[in-house]
Amino acid sequence: MLELLEQTPFSFAQTGLKVPDELRIAGFKIRQANPFDPQVAGTLLHATIRGVQLDLMYVGLRYGEAARWRSVMPLSFDTFQGQWRLRAHDLESADFPVKSFVVSRMLDAQVSMNKKPKGLRLESGEIPVRRYRAKLNPRMTADQRLVIGRELGLNAKGEALISDSAFFHFKKTYMKSHLEGEESLVWPLVVELERMT
Repeated sequence: MLELLEQTPFSFAQTGLKVPDELRIAGFKIRQANPFDPQVAGTLLHATIRGVQLDLMYVGLRYGEAARWRSVMPLSFDTFQGQWRLRAHDLESADFPVKSFVVSRMLDAQVSMNKKPKGLRLESGEIPVRRYRAKLNPRMTADQRLVIGRELGLNAKGEALISDSAFFHFKKTYMKSHLEGEESLVWPLVVELERMT
């Protein structure tokens, strides 16, 4: 039932509940991003559907980085926590790895006039899901380990499936934060994450 309630809007026929008369639900996004340029979005959609190379005016987050043109081969879109990303081969990196490019960080997008690089083997654009073993904070009580294991979706071996698109968010949420050093809390919840597959 909770999974159905998360998928708002839902109907009375699906749940048998009148919201908000019978059940109040509060849900908030951490942030609401400003809409991105519709012309850029149109170019991204066109290039991804047609399988054509793109040049992106993109702002990365490395220290001191300014906007610059990046050449990519789009594969698919990904949305996570309200953030749209373009999954694409980075044509400027050796072996053309698949990377995520955040759409709101794109200042411009143009269909490229360059030819596809030789040796480029297109991937499907599917987001890999990998198995990780999580080592929980040893300061936790047995009850805390039980409920945090449930929250994180850990199996009996302490393993969870985490998609590549959610990995950074998982680490940021459960392993690193401003709460470190707060002695009254058991933090971080996860002290080590080992990739199994």
